[in-house]
Amino acid sequence: MRKLALGIVLLLIAVRAFADYRFMSEFGADSQHSVWLMYLVGKTLFWLVTGIAAIALINTSEMKSRLSIFGCLLLVLWIGALSWSIFVYHDARRALVDASSTESSSERLKALANFAGLQAGYELDNRLAGNPNTPPEVLRRLHGKPYQIGTEITLAKNPNAPDDVLLAIGARKDEWSEHLLKALKENPRYKDLFPEEAAAEDAAKPEADEEK
Repeated sequence: MRKLALGIVLLLIAVRAFADYRFMSEFGADSQHSVWLMYLVGKTLFWLVTGIAAIALINTSEMKSRLSIFGCLLLVLWIGALSWSIFVYHDARRALVDASSTESSSERLKALANFAGLQAGYELDNRLAGNPNTPPEVLRRLHGKPYQIGTEITLAKNPNAPDDVLLAIGARKDEWSEHLLKALKENPRYKDLFPEEAAAEDAAKPEADEEK
């Protein structure tokens, strides 16, 4: 009984660590990666210790004892909690992958706008904002979220963004205006939406070239 339980515990912990690592890898290597790895090691040790503790309470020679019954119940709860954790990390990674994939359907992207799982919010919003398949109504919902300047910059580059959203971004006057304008200029629709600004910039180019 204990050997079987230990095998199940080790297998689930391995699957959990793999799901967590794949989720982390979706963000790529960055300054936070080493910190995430430390958390991964800590969480793996936590699940290992608690799982072994539950197994230790199971007495194979006295399965009807209160301690053994408690150990069995604790192990069942442990398996349920860890299995749910594996699903959460897998679901979150799938959401991030689909949000940035140009092969994702508009229906899937629309559903991701309401995603409430792990990492819902800033990172997911940025990927949806940059996906050319994201429906315009979803892009409009992403616009104007507080403290998400990265989402605004990504929206500014998306040619599928609604006109009113791009015009509102172009009219913004604050410390981020320069960055937003630079992003807007990368949008193929910039000259159509901002003809006066584009014309002025084109007129200024020959003068700048002559000065050189």
